[in-house]
Amino acid sequence: MLALYLFTYFSILAFIFLVVQKIIRYSRMPVHLRWELYPVAHEPERNKYGGSYFEEKEWWSKPIKKDHLAEMLYMLEEIFFLKGVYHHNKKLWLFSYPFHLGLYLITAVFILITGSAILNLGGLISISNPQNAGGEILFY
Repeated sequence: MLALYLFTYFSILAFIFLVVQKIIRYSRMPVHLRWELYPVAHEPERNKYGGSYFEEKEWWSKPIKKDHLAEMLYMLEEIFFLKGVYHHNKKLWLFSYPFHLGLYLITAVFILITGSAILNLGGLISISNPQNAGGEILFY
C-alpha cells in the first residue's frame, strides 16, 4: 500500500515538474515562434479561412470586432464533436471520440449522483421511496 502512495505522490510531482518545465520553455522562445492558433473563432469575417485582424493595415488603430456567439458555437463543436481532429486526423478521431464521449457520460452520471445525494440529504426527494418523476429519474 505504501508503494501506491509513493507512486501517486511521485506522479503528481512529475506532472508539476513537467508542466513548469514546458512553461519555462515556451516563455524563453522568441516571439516569432510563439505561433497563434487559427482560425480565431471570434472574428466573424475571417474565421472561415483562418485569417486575423493582423492582416489589415494599421490594425492597432482600428476597433476589434468580436462575435462571442460564434466563438461559443466553435468551442462547443470542438469540445463535443472534436471537429478539428475529425477534419485533420480521422483515424485518431475514430478512437478519440468514443473515449471523450465516455468521459462526458461519466461526468454527467457523477453530476446526477451528486445532485441526487444533495437533494436526498436536504429532504427534497426520497431516493429510497421516489414519489415523483424527478425522484425516479435520480433513483434509476
